[in-house]
Amino acid sequence: MQHPPPDPPCEVDQAIGYLEYSRFVIAAELHGNIRFVKDPQKLSIGTGVLIYHRCEYKGCPAGFKFIKNFDNYIFKSANLTHIHSGPPPQHKNTPTSGTYRAWIKKFLMNHGSPLNATQEVNKTLEIPKDHTCIHMTMKQTAINQLKYYLQQKDLMRSLPDISLNQFQSLQNYVNQWEDQHDDLIYFDIQGEDTDFPDKLVFIYSDNDMISQIHEKPPIYHLDSTFKLIIHGFPFYVLATKFANTHSIPLCYFIIYPDNSENISFCLSKYFETTHTEP
Repeated sequence: MQHPPPDPPCEVDQAIGYLEYSRFVIAAELHGNIRFVKDPQKLSIGTGVLIYHRCEYKGCPAGFKFIKNFDNYIFKSANLTHIHSGPPPQHKNTPTSGTYRAWIKKFLMNHGSPLNATQEVNKTLEIPKDHTCIHMTMKQTAINQLKYYLQQKDLMRSLPDISLNQFQSLQNYVNQWEDQHDDLIYFDIQGEDTDFPDKLVFIYSDNDMISQIHEKPPIYHLDSTFKLIIHGFPFYVLATKFANTHSIPLCYFIIYPDNSENISFCLSKYFETTHTEP
């Protein structure tokens, strides 16, 4: 179904709110049956920021500009004439519209049910029931995972600052959650100097995340980054990946010193606790 191009949301240099701005973006994407992506280079103009949405097709002239000034979106220009002469954008999976996803997230953050998210967001953004735009959909499993992520984020915000000493804070965290027997939470610190120990091992694995995996992972990937806590101890993530998914984190651990012995201990602890084999 071909959707007509939307009318300009207002006169040039007039301001609209976030809802009207979002509806215009969605209507433009429905018309072109293609996503409009934001240019990552944002130009400051006075107290606002210029936001440029361009068609995802390389070389296509379609796009529109707004200046975001606090909660207002000042309309500057729009060209909704598409020229798709080259190959279509390549994605491993069909990407959801960024604006559509933002409203799904907004709905969930306001305690909306994941089961009603699509219906309510479609109604709010005035998306026709008979639309065929593949970018205005989001799988229920993805919505459920987003809801879970937001809940975990809220939980982290609610954790008290229980100690100025980072290692004592980790110990208090473990003590606070030790009754969560389905999760793997392990902490060991050795040495007389509590500000800089001789050895540190902290492991966390969330059983709720693991329970959503219904088949044996075909591959495991171990990656690390640094400086997540004061002394820059390495932070490791054990993850897996299936044919149609992004990377799924399974276990996190912080170790010191960073050696094969401590890494092997953490991996063994994970596989032992989850009753799985590498």
